[in-house]
This record gives sequence, structure tokens and C-alpha cells, in this order.
Amino acid sequence: MMKRDDEFDKCNRNRSLSPTPNDLPQRDHQVILFTGTAVLLKMKQTLGLEAMLEYMEEFFRDYKARHPLVQEAVKLAVSQVSVRTLYREAVNRETR
Repeated sequence: MMKRDDEFDKCNRNRSLSPTPNDLPQRDHQVILFTGTAVLLKMKQTLGLEAMLEYMEEFFRDYKARHPLVQEAVKLAVSQVSVRTLYREAVNRETR
């Protein structure tokens, strides 16, 4: 039986880590991402910011331990993102 990361590697062996237009999330991926974000928002509203952050940290800690190849791909992708720019863009959108 293959480990999860072996399956991930087998499926993505020839793919570049640089995203292409074909790699953009399909509709079902968008639903998954939006649902996850909505759950975090509900957790924040219900249990508070600290509980939500504790949950997120534990989720990431667990996921990274189970999926080290995914962790490396995400680490590379996140290194290319300016969180300051994302934040400014989101705040500017809210004030319009």
C-alpha cells in the first residue's frame, strides 16, 4: 500500500511547482476552499479568535506531519506571496 505522499509524488512527478492557468482551482476546489474559510469564520464568531487560531495551528501541525511533500509545495507557494499586499488589498476592498 502506498503512503499518501507517495501517491502525491506519483501524480505530480512531472509537474512544475509554478502554477499555470490550468492549475487554477476548479469549481469544487473553490467550494472546498470557501467552506474551510467559512468554518474558520464561524469558529471565530462562536468561540473567539484565540480558539480559531489554536485550531488552525493544530490543523497545520497535523497536516504537515502527515503530508511532508504537500508542506514543501505550500511552503514554496507561500514564499512567493506578499501577505502585506494581500492584507492591504482586502482592507481596501472593504472600504470601497
